[in-house]
Amino acid sequence: MNTLDLDGVGLDLSEGKKSFEIIDGISEDKLIFAGIVNGKNIWKNNYKNTLAIIEKTVRKNIVLSTSCSLLHVPYTLKNETKKNCG
Repeated sequence: MNTLDLDGVGLDLSEGKKSFEIIDGISEDKLIFAGIVNGKNIWKNNYKNTLAIIEKTVRKNIVLSTSCSLLHVPYTLKNETKKNCG
């Protein structure tokens, strides 16, 4: 991956099964957009899972991001009634 002519790469760390393996192969000078918040999940973010992912991805050039577009995420929590989401 070090020979690619790019400045950074975005990875889905919430569902990407091999994403953590890929990170190890990306040189430290490349920016990683770490998709740690699942953009396809309509419920509240599970912060314990998110923090666990962040701990696995500690490196110099990282931007915390969503796993994909937030197109389907509601703009309000008003109608979320479940107590234990995520």
